[in-house]
Amino acid sequence: MHLAADELATIGRLLGGFGAARMKKGLSADEALIYLAVGRLGIANIAGARKAIPVRCQDVGELLKMPRETIRRKSERLETKEMVTISSGGLIISDMEDWRRFSELFRINIDSL
Repeated sequence: MHLAADELATIGRLLGGFGAARMKKGLSADEALIYLAVGRLGIANIAGARKAIPVRCQDVGELLKMPRETIRRKSERLETKEMVTISSGGLIISDMEDWRRFSELFRINIDSL
């Protein structure tokens, strides 16, 4: 199997993003994925403005193919790092600008949300 140059570059960006996540935030790969998923699912464009909305652990788990309990447990660590807030409605990105900067480690374009 031969991978195209753009596929190899994408893999390189993902690996680099996970390495940077470990260095900058002290996150595990699972925690980085959960943080990215909460932002992806929980940043909505409402009346022309981006707003952070609650996301259920179940929805994050379905997206990432992880058990809900794993999402809940690892989200508690993200909350101690003040990256998400855990509310009765679900997980909320604490700082959308911080999430945007973090997502750039993976070259994810927030404008495509």
